[in-house]
Amino acid sequence: MKELIIDYKPATDTNPAQVEVAYRSEAGAETKSGWVDFSFELEEDERELIQWYMEDYLLYPYAAFVDRARNAEELIQGKGEELFQAIFSAGKTFELYIMNKADLANCRIVVRASGTVGWSLPWELMRDPDIGYLAQKAHSFVRSRPNAPLAPVPLDTGQQINILLIIARPDGRADIRFQSVARPLLEIFRPHRDRINLEVLRPPTFERLTEILAEKPGFYHVIHFDGHGRFALDGGVLAFEREDGGVRPVSAEEFGNLLKARGVPLVMLDACQSGMTAPEAPYTSLGDRLLDTGTRGIVAMVYSVYVTTAAKFMAKVYGMLVDGMTLDRAVSAGREMLSADNLHDSPVGDIGLEGRVVPGVGRGGGGDG
Repeated sequence: MKELIIDYKPATDTNPAQVEVAYRSEAGAETKSGWVDFSFELEEDERELIQWYMEDYLLYPYAAFVDRARNAEELIQGKGEELFQAIFSAGKTFELYIMNKADLANCRIVVRASGTVGWSLPWELMRDPDIGYLAQKAHSFVRSRPNAPLAPVPLDTGQQINILLIIARPDGRADIRFQSVARPLLEIFRPHRDRINLEVLRPPTFERLTEILAEKPGFYHVIHFDGHGRFALDGGVLAFEREDGGVRPVSAEEFGNLLKARGVPLVMLDACQSGMTAPEAPYTSLGDRLLDTGTRGIVAMVYSVYVTTAAKFMAKVYGMLVDGMTLDRAVSAGREMLSADNLHDSPVGDIGLEGRVVPGVGRGGGGDG
C-alpha cells in the first residue's frame, strides 16, 4: 500500500506555516519528501455558510436559499481546490502527488497536524480539480497525531463486533425532532445479527455507562453515541441524560478516560458538532480531544448528518470492520457510498449535496484504526 503523508507544521514567530509531504511506495520503503510554505484560511463567514448548507438547506430549499446553496457549493469546491493547491501546486510536493494521482485507490493518505490551527483546517474537503475530493478517491484518508503509527491495525473482533449504542435525548420534548439512528441501524443489521451485536444503553446516563463498562471490560469494540455534542472554545462536551431528568454534560476528557480504562478502542460520534473545531480554540474538536485521552480511533461528524444518511454510513463502516477491514478503510468506503448515493429527501424532491465527506476519522497512538 502506497502512503502519502501530509505533515502540517504551524507557524512560529520566525517561520511561516509549512507542510512536509512524504511518499513511500509501501510500508517500510524509502521515504521521499518535500517541503512547501503553507498559506490557507477559511473565514468565519465561510465556515458558517458551509455549515448552513450541510445542516439546514434541505429543510428550506426555496427561493433565495437556492441561490445561497449554489454559492455554498462553489465555495466548497473552490476552498477544496485552494487547499489542494496550497500543498501540491509546484515543486517536489507536486511531483510526489503526481506519483500517486493515477493510483489513489491504492494509496493511504495521512494528515498529521499539530496545533489548533492545523486541526481546524477542512482537510477532508481537499479537492483535485481533475478528479475530485481526495477523501473519496484514496484507499483511505485519515487524520493522525504526529506520534501515531502510520500503518493501521485491523480491529480484532473475532466473529462478532460488539457495539454499545447510547441514545441521549436529555431535553425531552424539545428533542422529539431529533430522530435516532437506532431504528434504521437495527433494520439494516437484522440479517447480520450473528456478526453484529448491537446493544442499547438504558438508561442513557454516564453513571450507567460507567457501570456497564466495569461489568464487561474489554467486551465492547465500539461505543456509538447518538445525541448532542457541543463544540465550545473551552473544549467540547457530550450531553448525557440524568436519571432525574435534564442534561448531564460529560467532557471529552472524562468520556475518553473512561473508555481507555475499560478497553474500548473505537468511538462513533453522531453528535452534532462532534468534529467541529475553530483555529482560536484552546482545545480542538470534541473528537480530536478524545484522541488526546488515548482513544485509538474516532469517527466524528463535522456537521449534523441526516438520520438516513448516518445509518447507511454507519452500517457500511460496521460491516467492513467485522469483515476485518481497518477503520481507515471502512470510513473511506462509507464516504464513497455517500458520494455514489448523494440524493436526499427535501420538500421539493431529491436534492444532491456537494462535498459529502463530512465523516472525519482520527487515529490516536494506540494502534488500532
